[in-house]
Amino acid sequence: FYLSASTHSVTDDEYGNLIISGTNVNDYPNDIKQNVFRLDPIKGFKKYDLDVRSIRYPGLISYKTAPGGGTTDYAVDIYHKAVKHQKYNCFLNQETTLPMMFIDDAIRATLSIMEAPKGAIKVRSSYNLSGLSFNPIEIAASIRKKIPNFEIGYVPDFRQKIADSWPQSIDDTAAQNDWGWKNETTLDQMTLIMLENLSS
Repeated sequence: FYLSASTHSVTDDEYGNLIISGTNVNDYPNDIKQNVFRLDPIKGFKKYDLDVRSIRYPGLISYKTAPGGGTTDYAVDIYHKAVKHQKYNCFLNQETTLPMMFIDDAIRATLSIMEAPKGAIKVRSSYNLSGLSFNPIEIAASIRKKIPNFEIGYVPDFRQKIADSWPQSIDDTAAQNDWGWKNETTLDQMTLIMLENLSS
């Protein structure tokens, strides 16, 4: 069984070693390396009858992890500012819609694909996962339902160009059909959980 929880497939690191989903492939036996990874990963996995299961997450939101400055991290940082009753200056414009997911749904999706019968897994490259798609206006409006005086401003920086190159939503029909995936947490539910936990 092999689970990849990464948007990456097969790449080379700075030393020329093959890396797949964060695992240094040079730790594998040479015959596996050559036949599986250096030729054709999917055919190689089939040759060795490996149970390959991979999912591709959207931006993940959690109250347990501090924002790190990434393009989707505004959706975490905004809650930190809200509970401190500080104005949030967003580095994306107000209409930038991006796909996101609350961490509980991401964990549930990971467990679901791991527990699914082998015959249900029909996509051996990577399943898309869709959670929520929203923009800064919408998340601010959700926060104001609990903190009416919350303020937000917009000062787009270099991350705006990155966000503009990304899709606004993700099609996860295959995951829904093959192993019953369904996102559960709404934007307002996520806001309530984030505010309650960051305030405690």
